[in-house]
Amino acid sequence: ENLVNSGKWKSALEPLQRCLIEYPDHPVSYDARLLAAKANRELNNLDQAINLLEENLWGSHMLQPSNLAWRDSLFELGQIIFRQGEMLILDVRLKPNADWTESKAKLMQSHERFGKAIERLGEAFSRWSIEDDPRHYETRFLFAKSHRLAAEMPEQIVDSNPN
Repeated sequence: ENLVNSGKWKSALEPLQRCLIEYPDHPVSYDARLLAAKANRELNNLDQAINLLEENLWGSHMLQPSNLAWRDSLFELGQIIFRQGEMLILDVRLKPNADWTESKAKLMQSHERFGKAIERLGEAFSRWSIEDDPRHYETRFLFAKSHRLAAEMPEQIVDSNPN
């Protein structure tokens, strides 16, 4: 946890992975998955981070929604999925002369990512009241931004094709 908090992402992953291998059913494994997901997010290993968080939320030893690690996992998952959608849009914008079919596929993937982010973030902010968690406002913001970006996607697809 100290390595994650100090930004030493690669150094933090080794003991966290060892913990998950040696103690997969221990209650500390949920926090280890959450910390490993955060480290993977910072290292831009988003798919690995998503897998770890989904294991906490819906895996074989899933947590209950009242658990703090479950709530943190859901919030983190929504953020990561939103980030994937943004990265796909950025990739298309940074390559304006790329093949149209490739750009269209990335924009469609981005639209799908924003839809999943809406689903996860909507669940997250509907479960937290303002008094419960200060991330409530951040979750609402990402939820609204996901809706806006998903709504703009058809126009971006049309604009990406000069013909």
